[in-house]
Amino acid sequence: MRFIKVLLLLAVFVLGLLFFVQNSSELGFGQQGAEQAKTLTLHLDLYFSGLNWHSDAIPLYIVILAAFAVGMLFATTLLLVDRIRVGCALMSRKRAVRILEKEVERLRAEKSVKAAESKASEGKELPAKAESAKS
Repeated sequence: MRFIKVLLLLAVFVLGLLFFVQNSSELGFGQQGAEQAKTLTLHLDLYFSGLNWHSDAIPLYIVILAAFAVGMLFATTLLLVDRIRVGCALMSRKRAVRILEKEVERLRAEKSVKAAESKASEGKELPAKAESAKS
């Protein structure tokens, strides 16, 4: 799954760069398009708070690059959160495995002690049975 996510992010990155390179003159990037750079003026009007904000003229290619960078940052953040979650789950599982391995070792030790005790008690009973069989 992780491999597929990386491939998808790589494909989006390549398509974004391809779009940017193929449209650099229309976006006003480079020597050919510097004269005809298209600009945008961004507005933010929050009527309920009285906030009225207008930006200066921004070249279109900067807006596109900024949107692309914000998208990549968002995707990276999502991947990091997923990576941290998986890492925590892995540590939890490893801790549980260590506890269970210790329990298995303890049970094996108990079993070997019981087996040794039963062999020792059988060894004592055998000579007693042999003496009673002679009589």
